[in-house]
Amino acid sequence: MADQPTHLPPSELGTKEYWETFYARTLSHLSTRASETSKPAHQASNRENENSGEEDADSDADSDADDDSDPGTSWFSEHNAPEKVLDFLTSDDFPLAPAKTLPSSTSTSTGAKWNGKVLDDQPKLLDLGTGNGSMLALLRKKGGYTGEMVGVDYSRQSVELARELQKARGHSAYRTDSDESEDEDGNAPQSESQTEKEGGTQIRFEEYDILSPPPQERLNWFPQANGGFDIVLDKGTFDAISLSEETVAEKRVCERYPPVVVGLVRRGGFLVVTSCNWTEEEIVRWFVDGTRGELSIWGRVEYPRFRFGGKEGQGVCTVCFQRS
Repeated sequence: MADQPTHLPPSELGTKEYWETFYARTLSHLSTRASETSKPAHQASNRENENSGEEDADSDADSDADDDSDPGTSWFSEHNAPEKVLDFLTSDDFPLAPAKTLPSSTSTSTGAKWNGKVLDDQPKLLDLGTGNGSMLALLRKKGGYTGEMVGVDYSRQSVELARELQKARGHSAYRTDSDESEDEDGNAPQSESQTEKEGGTQIRFEEYDILSPPPQERLNWFPQANGGFDIVLDKGTFDAISLSEETVAEKRVCERYPPVVVGLVRRGGFLVVTSCNWTEEEIVRWFVDGTRGELSIWGRVEYPRFRFGGKEGQGVCTVCFQRS
């Protein structure tokens, strides 16, 4: 097995304390905004007048606490990564794209044929380090994925935030253009039952530490009968773990990540890793060598490339692996 890439220098972004603090602050902003929205108009107006001279920082955080203020999202949004991953997973080439797995209105089949058998259900998705849950919301509402979706994070505050945003449809990814037009016209948003009918069941968000996991049989969200999830997503989670200085048996914890993750993917299923800290070549070495070849490259997302100092590179990379 080839040597693993050189480790990244430790950073506070690799600590649980950083993320707990960040999401707790975001939840507080969200709660404050919800409280102010529910107040009578004259009370809300008075508070606005009282705070008219304050710094803009807090109001900015309030206004986008539900969108790209999440570092786990904003780092990648500037490269349009969420939308590019969405396009990749819904393209004609991807075997589990909704267009291929959803039964046709003229077909009597309950599902599409994949990996040698007919799917009894829609692909099951897992989002590792889900943050505010925006990636799953995007795949559900705009990507057309209707199967079971689970977002996990080791930060309890993150899980609470993702649940609140789903409940209130507070993230823009939960709304289509028509939804936003209706809201602007003053009409009430769809009810939860309407949303479920149109876009599948509610996304489930759970607290889970992938590096200290309980036995899978104790996880009531893990699809035991399916042998794992059909699609597992990692958008920056490996990046954050790579910045942790924690060690186990004198090895950085990031070395434990690939072999643990592969156990969450069903055989024949896909792992999609997006990184802004590692090159594509390094990600391949981590996940192919780190799983002793149990993962192989299936495809990749194309991003704009640039040249600097005589070398060619890109700001972010996404590699899709398939489990053998």
